[in-house]
Amino acid sequence: MKVNLRKASVHKADGVFAYKPWMKIQVGDVVKLEKDQFFPADLLLLSSSYEDGICYVETVNLDGETNLKVKRSLEVTLPLDDDEAFKNFAGTVTCEDPNPHSLRSLPIGRSDGAAAFPPELHRRLCISPVGLIWSSSSV
Repeated sequence: MKVNLRKASVHKADGVFAYKPWMKIQVGDVVKLEKDQFFPADLLLLSSSYEDGICYVETVNLDGETNLKVKRSLEVTLPLDDDEAFKNFAGTVTCEDPNPHSLRSLPIGRSDGAAAFPPELHRRLCISPVGLIWSSSSV
């Protein structure tokens, strides 16, 4: 239970982030992680402090491996590199029902006019497992 009492930086509105405990975080919340931060939830990587959108994740709590795994955000969400960039961000993630091919890709739904998705990109985008970060990992 102590893990769920830890606080994470969560987007409130208009590019403003505030801390709240993990147990209060809901599906769809945008969470900002810091280096060496552990997180108890599966996450979709939207952007990174690295220009190419990569993130190094330690999964020792999941698989016992101490090497870092490389994760990558979608190219279209790379501009989300500071708090202000989230001011007009909105989007919908839809997932298919579990099946033998579930981990191949996850479709992300259309944006509703967010600045992060220019009009020419208002379409369905697929997210590969390389953009997913599993719970009990750390960045």
